[in-house]
Amino acid sequence: MRDIKINLLTKQTSEKLSWTVIIAIIIAVFLALGMGITYGIALKDLQDQQAIGSDFKPDDTKLKTVQDAMQIERIVKDKLAIKAKHVEGITKQAPLLSQAFDEIELAITPETKLIELEIEDNIIILKGLSKDHTVIADILSVLRQSDTFTSIKLVSIQKDIEEKEAFVIETRWEAPPR
Repeated sequence: MRDIKINLLTKQTSEKLSWTVIIAIIIAVFLALGMGITYGIALKDLQDQQAIGSDFKPDDTKLKTVQDAMQIERIVKDKLAIKAKHVEGITKQAPLLSQAFDEIELAITPETKLIELEIEDNIIILKGLSKDHTVIADILSVLRQSDTFTSIKLVSIQKDIEEKEAFVIETRWEAPPR
């Protein structure tokens, strides 16, 4: 038989243990290398995106100018819309005024001189001269029969130098019922 000698002062190494350590170190190196490469690529992408982003960074003065122009455009557009409503209202009233003038023309007889026709909003004031009261009464009667006029009043009547009757008639005009 052979003698077995065991040296208790030295540490015995196992081959299996040394291969495990070597493989672990190699794997750690590859992981570190992979992470370093991934970090480098990500950093390069970030720098590229920042470079692109700085190219697209808006100039504050240009942006402010555009915003001011847009604000002015909005204000002008709002004013234009208000004016369009006014024009629309006037356009709707034009036929009514035309109809009112036609009816006033029918009411004024050849014996009557119409001196002044005042229109303020929906109030019409007629000033004229007539030979007597009956003609003025006829004018009032024709206006009262009209669907266009309401609140017809004889405001004043006076004799002038030529012995003619100076009259003032006030009335409101509105759209006739349809």
